[in-house]
Amino acid sequence: MNQDFKVLGLDKIWLSDITYIPVAGRWSYLFAIKDLFNREIIGWELGPTLETHHLLNAFEKALIRRRHPKGIIFHSDRGVQYASKDFRKLLNTNEFIQSMSRKGNCYDNAPMESFFKTLKVEEVYRRKFNTIKEAKYFLFDYIERYYNKRRRHSALGYLNPVEFRERITA
Repeated sequence: MNQDFKVLGLDKIWLSDITYIPVAGRWSYLFAIKDLFNREIIGWELGPTLETHHLLNAFEKALIRRRHPKGIIFHSDRGVQYASKDFRKLLNTNEFIQSMSRKGNCYDNAPMESFFKTLKVEEVYRRKFNTIKEAKYFLFDYIERYYNKRRRHSALGYLNPVEFRERITA
């Protein structure tokens, strides 16, 4: 993508990454997928491991939410989950085009990194999660009720991601 984050419509480019979430003194892992056009988090899963099946589940959720679109560029870093045979097969089956950041260059996925920073500052660092179930509850509330439906973005004309999507698809 060469750090070109301009996109002309929904379901053209999806971004993904994984971040660490502290739960009861251990790490859990948030796998998230974002539509670059309207900044909406369209699939996510919190898991206790970095196993690829968590990414597959997040991807399946995004597919269902967006009604199985085809021809999308799916951009991520070079993590083993994204390079796995199972994930590449899922991308191919759904006619996605895989794109990966240059080695060691977090700026190639800056919008995803920005979301994780926002999530951690506005939600994660303010709480102490005692269980994964508790963390999932608060992450659901933040992502699905606040970030996607209420949090305004200057890049979207100060609309939230869902409002922006609804206006352009009306």
